[in-house]
Amino acid sequence: MMRILTLIVIAFSCCISRGADKTVTNKELAFEITFPDTWIVNEHPAKGTAEGKSPVAAGAKFGAIVILTVDEENGGVVTNVEKNIVDSSDAALLKWEDTVLHAELRLIYKNYEQVEDIETKLAGNNAKKFTFYFDHEHTNARYQRTDYITVKAHKKYLIQILEPKSDYEIYSKDIDAIVQSLKPIKKE
Repeated sequence: MMRILTLIVIAFSCCISRGADKTVTNKELAFEITFPDTWIVNEHPAKGTAEGKSPVAAGAKFGAIVILTVDEENGGVVTNVEKNIVDSSDAALLKWEDTVLHAELRLIYKNYEQVEDIETKLAGNNAKKFTFYFDHEHTNARYQRTDYITVKAHKKYLIQILEPKSDYEIYSKDIDAIVQSLKPIKKE
């Protein structure tokens, strides 16, 4: 009985000792995103990016990485692939020209395999979610990359997620919370 009580107290203490999540706020680019307290967060305001790296979880091969980039340069259009994203007046329309995108990704990533290309929501806006697998050039592990992209008020919001495919379930709850935490704020 004493062991059970001790275990409950230890588990309760761990829950209480969990620190506050880490919120990155960029008032110039008008966004806020929150990462779990255990993640290492790097913010690069001049580049309009925030990056979170998870610790390697129990049973995982590697950690996960989530990068948010907010760009208002050239109306948020900065690469050949992204030139195919259209910002309508109400941000209701996003176009992604699959043939160009897939051709470029096949050249970059070894054993590229598209697994998802859907319309979704990001920060309350219509968005695209695009997921693919590839073989990592240094680890030879199969990786999963997921991009969420939306354009609103001439700003491109891009969240890129990178993790070993085999570790997806381990990090999915944290990653979903991070993606859902993105919100636009008033620009100062």
